[in-house]
Amino acid sequence: MDPYVMRQYHFDDLGQMPFKRLTVRSAVGGSDPVQFLIVHNRAQELNRTHEERRAELSELVSPDVGSRLLLLYYRFISPQFPVLPLQPEATVDELSPDVLAAVYVLALDFSTFDDVLCISTVYEEQQRQKLRAFVIACLREQEGQPTLSSVQSALLLTLAPPDDYLMPNNEGASSLASMLVSLSNAMGLQHDPSDWNVSAADKAMRRRLSCLVLMSDSWVAAVTGRPPLISLDNWLVSQVSAEDVASGGADPDAMSGFVQLVDLSRTLRHILQRLFSLTASRRLSTNLPETLSIAQPLMEQVAEWHLNILVAQKPAHHDSQHITLGQPGGPLARHRNT
Repeated sequence: MDPYVMRQYHFDDLGQMPFKRLTVRSAVGGSDPVQFLIVHNRAQELNRTHEERRAELSELVSPDVGSRLLLLYYRFISPQFPVLPLQPEATVDELSPDVLAAVYVLALDFSTFDDVLCISTVYEEQQRQKLRAFVIACLREQEGQPTLSSVQSALLLTLAPPDDYLMPNNEGASSLASMLVSLSNAMGLQHDPSDWNVSAADKAMRRRLSCLVLMSDSWVAAVTGRPPLISLDNWLVSQVSAEDVASGGADPDAMSGFVQLVDLSRTLRHILQRLFSLTASRRLSTNLPETLSIAQPLMEQVAEWHLNILVAQKPAHHDSQHITLGQPGGPLARHRNT
């Protein structure tokens, strides 16, 4: 479906063009058109699967415990990784089962901060593995007709720590990252939605998700030693703006860590591209002067980023340990090749 040809067709006032069991939805026209193809024939089947999956998840994690885990997610994880809408905070009943399960995987690490969960011994490592398998199974079912929830659950699972820190499953991480990028492309996250005919909140959500997907792609590549899957030539959103945070209804100060981490991830991507792509590694392996000439500006970028962090921090500022711990990642990756 060529978007430049499709823009010549007549769309109704809602930007839609029905065609048998399909609907073409125009997000934006003009010189850079974007359309989505919506399939209707699986709606009832998907709704039935959705309810079955919700019942299955309730057997793994009861709704009352799930509500506590969701509160922990919004308290500790959402400010750094705003995958879900910021305001109002979603409830257990409002989120899809796959997103909920992925939230639980992340929030279990913070159960000691809940008065009830801190004394519970039910949620052991085996429970976390069951939740991971549940999310993967849901994503497999949605591959043919993904939604933004599919991207959110895959992204949350990508951000989750490994089951075994000493022997992380790099194959699984790379496979999940590949699925995440594929789902994101299917949902149009490679485009900049600034001119789309959607609400400001939806634009901000899409831009945040685009940055998070790009950021995850960079860090998975750095950790696994494999090339990034996303080409910046085909990804139009690489940084977030103040509007992307404000439109979500969040406190900009509380979200500063997310903005800073996106900036650091951009530098990491430059390091991977200029020092560790296959062509760069082959060229630089026998050329120390050129290696140093490329590494020096990257070192200065990381140093400038860290200086800006120190200047921006306030004595009573929110916890920013995730930034402090993440800062050595750039220099470590850079020095691998020097």
